[in-house]
Amino acid sequence: MNRLFLLGLICTAMAACGGGGDGLAGGGTSPAPAAGLKIDSANAVVVSKASYDAAAGSVEVGTLLTDAGPIAAAPAGSMKAAQQFSKLTSDDIQQALIPVTEDCLSGSYTVDATLANPFAISAGDSFNIVFNQCDEGLGEVLNGTLDFTIDTISGDLAGGMYELQVSMNLTDFQVTTEADVVTSNGDATVVLDTTNNPLVLASASGNSLSTDSNASSDTLSNFSSSQSVNAGLDPMPFSWSAGGTLDTTRLTDTVTYSTPVTFEGFDLDYPYVGELLVAGDSSSARLVAIDSVNIRIDIDSDGDGAVDESIETTWAEFNN
Repeated sequence: MNRLFLLGLICTAMAACGGGGDGLAGGGTSPAPAAGLKIDSANAVVVSKASYDAAAGSVEVGTLLTDAGPIAAAPAGSMKAAQQFSKLTSDDIQQALIPVTEDCLSGSYTVDATLANPFAISAGDSFNIVFNQCDEGLGEVLNGTLDFTIDTISGDLAGGMYELQVSMNLTDFQVTTEADVVTSNGDATVVLDTTNNPLVLASASGNSLSTDSNASSDTLSNFSSSQSVNAGLDPMPFSWSAGGTLDTTRLTDTVTYSTPVTFEGFDLDYPYVGELLVAGDSSSARLVAIDSVNIRIDIDSDGDGAVDESIETTWAEFNN
């Protein structure tokens, strides 16, 4: 079984270590907790930061890479696994027909699969991957279970121009690095459209996704996100939108977030335009990208629609 193929299908979902959404990708149907946090000038920066991390994290859930460059932008949390659908061989697929255990540089993973056709990936194919202290020398040790099903697939996998939908479930999926231990549980559906490669569209959605790390415990409900990347241009433009409900130990109550203005940027720069609206209990904070260096947080502490106070800072300070 192609090891990079498996790691690529994983996480990507590891960005799930913080995600959200706004209906752009279809969202879940489970009831989400109502936003209950009162937002004011004392907590607006912390609220905006936690929500921005969640929104950006949900975008990373739909992030997949190839060894030739991004087919949909950046790393998934600490994961930088490569997506290898277009590089599967018949032998790789046939090996997935029976349970097989593969060695990592240290540790291992076991794959079981049900495939309709041993010579091609098709809709309805399902995979179960269990990681046991799998260390591939990437600075990460993987444990836990990933289940995924190919919902729909069309186009030319070998040519790298296709549209694919994958439903994933993570059970105690853990990524251990020197800096952190991140454990994720929940579901996510990822859609990739590379039919206009090098312009790639990706989206992610789910009912519930919880992540425990050294810093916090976060749960996203009814989340979805959408992103685009054009790797054929230099500098490489990207855009993303996201929304959902966030319940995190970083805040004393829940909030909802959305992106009334899509974030846009180039390469690894911060977005130069975009807005993230965080709603609490009759209150809100709106993060506004002034440019790729500066941002402003507008606070409506009484919910009357008027800005009561604004905080100006930089992306760098905000993310420290």
